[in-house]
Amino acid sequence: MRYGLYANPKLSHRVNLRNHVLSLPISTLDSRISNAACHNLCTTLTPPRLLKSLLGLGLKFCPHPQYTTSTTRLSQALLRFETDFWTKVLFADVPTGGSDWSPKQLYVRNDVWNPKQDVLALKARTDAFRKQLTPCFYSRKAPSNLTRIQQRLLITLRHNPDFIVLNSDKNLGPVIIERETYVRRCLLDHLLVPRTYEHLSFEAAEVFTLETKDLLQSFLRDHKAYISDLDLKYLERTLAMVTDKYAYFYALAKVHKSPWKTRPIVSVSGSLLFGLGKWLDQQLQPIIRQLPTYLPSSFQLKTDLDKMAGTDFSRMSLFTGDVVAMYPSISLPDAFQRIHDFLRQSPLCPGDLVPPIMDALTLIMKRNCFRFGDTYWLQKDGTAMGTPPAPSFATLYYGIFEIDLLEQFRPSLRYLRRYIDDQFGIWIHDPDPTIDRQRWEAFQQCQQEYCSLDWEFSKLSKTANFLDLTLDVDSFHINFKLYEKPLNLHLYIPPNSAHTPSVRTGLVNGGVFRILKLTTKDRDKTRSLSKFHS
Repeated sequence: MRYGLYANPKLSHRVNLRNHVLSLPISTLDSRISNAACHNLCTTLTPPRLLKSLLGLGLKFCPHPQYTTSTTRLSQALLRFETDFWTKVLFADVPTGGSDWSPKQLYVRNDVWNPKQDVLALKARTDAFRKQLTPCFYSRKAPSNLTRIQQRLLITLRHNPDFIVLNSDKNLGPVIIERETYVRRCLLDHLLVPRTYEHLSFEAAEVFTLETKDLLQSFLRDHKAYISDLDLKYLERTLAMVTDKYAYFYALAKVHKSPWKTRPIVSVSGSLLFGLGKWLDQQLQPIIRQLPTYLPSSFQLKTDLDKMAGTDFSRMSLFTGDVVAMYPSISLPDAFQRIHDFLRQSPLCPGDLVPPIMDALTLIMKRNCFRFGDTYWLQKDGTAMGTPPAPSFATLYYGIFEIDLLEQFRPSLRYLRRYIDDQFGIWIHDPDPTIDRQRWEAFQQCQQEYCSLDWEFSKLSKTANFLDLTLDVDSFHINFKLYEKPLNLHLYIPPNSAHTPSVRTGLVNGGVFRILKLTTKDRDKTRSLSKFHS
């Protein structure tokens, strides 16, 4: 090896080469991604060098396993395949007409039931298939899709207790931070707020979860007559399959805020309340879809506003609104009462479903017991963030109020929709500027006073950023183009990730479809497609 300018003759060739590679820019190190980046929130410690070359792959990147599929793992996969195959054969001639099952039916796989029958021809086929396939699989060392430096960085981070890597809010990319800072922010920002959370000892948490399980079983018994047989089977199976009864708390970093903040999330997947939460969300979804201000996506927003083409927008302006910390700000007693009264009077919900819906809401929102590290906590008030019905619950709670809001300000509102805590509207200006200003201030004040929610409204303008769109008012229509936050790192799944080819194809097709569907002008489409390609 010829020593370069910074080579140390006292060190070995291998060490000198490693030091040289570490000094290279990231683009030279890994040409497969052009924007390797992450958000570094560390203030006291310095993360490993060239960390961006690893985290820049994105947290969805899948490394290749160290060894290929072994015959043991293949046997497990073949066993599941044979079970699925026999199930298809068993029910091939069963008529589906008149069945109350639908593709949206909640379902949990039953691994106890064995569909195999004494059909020699089918058994011979599955045995032959297994015999022919097994020799094709044997365990061998697989080539890695990570560079040597990326592998070492991964091992370093995995065994380093000083740092933690987490997701950012709004899907703005991975974040690295000191573990001590992360824990402190979770405690000070959320868990140590006495109005919302209560610390439990291990013994108290165990007693509380046992009581929750008893209440779940009582719920199934009390409302058995009002829940369909398939839903009841789903709820019973999910409860019987629980191996870890606790939910888990974690936080996302709001890097788009200055200074950065945290968003609390409680993951209930697999916990006691997960199955009931999925069922409750399924019951609430048809109701919230009928609310006059419900907005499911930016695609629907563009569809609605495209129908207004030809409208004279000269006396209209756009505005947006955002609720500050909506989920923890909702008072549960007030929300329960308003939702109960609304469901009782509304034709959107069958009367016999009101009691189970309200009981399920109470269980999920008031029995949210979770772990954070080796500590146990109970959420006392506010929406149980992270539970399946949380978005539907918050949407319904404020949507009930917006029904009256629309009636009160109908002369000034051409359009009003909301996506959870983000509101968008088109304001019709009064010819008298004084009256117009008073009505605009009254509209904002009316929403500020409802349940003491803290709203932040934009100014009335001819342009607005909402969700992932930038909207611009023209004379007789509204133009759209994609809006991306300045801190968005655009970390798509790299082609060398161990995903199936269909995932990569779907990523490209979905990205192109989104650009073409949500962009109005051809030059904006070309610019977005070029940026997506690069």
